Amino acid sequence: MAAVSWTAAPALAQETNPNAALDVPVPSVENADAATEKNPPAEICRTDESSDALIDRVHAGLYRITCSSISWFDGLFGERRFTQEYRSTNGSLTVGSLWSQRRGFDKVLRFKAHVYLPQLSEKFHAFIVRSNRDDFVTESQSELYSLPNQFNRGTDDDVFLGLGYNEPMRKHGSFSADTGVGLQFPLDPYARGSYRFARPFGKHNLVRFRESIFWENIEGFGTTAVVDWDHAFNLMSLLRWTNSGTYSQNSYGLRWFSVLTLFHSMTYSRAFAYEAAANGRTDLPVPLEDYGVAVIYRQRVWREYLVLELRTGVDWPRQFLEERRRANLNAALAFELRYGRP
Repeated sequence: MAAVSWTAAPALAQETNPNAALDVPVPSVENADAATEKNPPAEICRTDESSDALIDRVHAGLYRITCSSISWFDGLFGERRFTQEYRSTNGSLTVGSLWSQRRGFDKVLRFKAHVYLPQLSEKFHAFIVRSNRDDFVTESQSELYSLPNQFNRGTDDDVFLGLGYNEPMRKHGSFSADTGVGLQFPLDPYARGSYRFARPFGKHNLVRFRESIFWENIEGFGTTAVVDWDHAFNLMSLLRWTNSGTYSQNSYGLRWFSVLTLFHSMTYSRAFAYEAAANGRTDLPVPLEDYGVAVIYRQRVWREYLVLELRTGVDWPRQFLEERRRANLNAALAFELRYGRP
């Protein structure tokens, strides 16, 4: 299948990763196999990128800093080992801007880094993420794109630092858990456990289910259920229908979200997504808060690791009974720089 942002194997025999094809190779490491505990972290994380271009220096620097930091930290748990796990460090940095008729301009600054801890356990990883607090903690919406969705303008983005545990995907599902803290003041801790299950139907359909139970200082205890249905038309097109529902101690009823998306690959480096989505809360005077449509375009630009994302759409929000729904045009642009190998 064409290697673009939103693809899935036609057999759909396992859980799909819409961003997998945009994963860029880890920068090559000199004498990696010969590295021993006598080498400092900077040696094992050194890259051979020699370009003086600013973007290449930023790309290599992000990888080296993250990889070196975690190999040093992991050494605190025992005799330091320099292995492939350290070089599996990966992450992304997104900068951009959002505009809508209703709210004007908002900036976008998001990042995430996942680092593995082989000295502690191969199933554990540490992370630092800047994302929307509600979506990140509750796992109510999956992160398919660089930009926040058109119903979430990113004004509640926070930085989270934490530790996670992941089991490999098995026939009967897998379990993951993580705990962390939002670094805004006052500190906002959370804990979460999730169960994932995926089952193919024939060669072209896949159903995935995820149930998460969480605790967070503001939300209290809560749970989120997410169901995805994927249908691969051919090697270039995939239809996905995602539905999620979140309920917590402090929520107004059930917070729900539904989106139907058609992903279409144009070439190795270009793809479109066409969306129709709606969201709301059951106990509000207006249970259907927003609905709309959007077109998203993603393309690699200048480098294999740099992705341009453009979006345009229209939605019809409504918060109060006396409010009349009006068309709200919106547009967005972002650049996503990715490094490492997930």
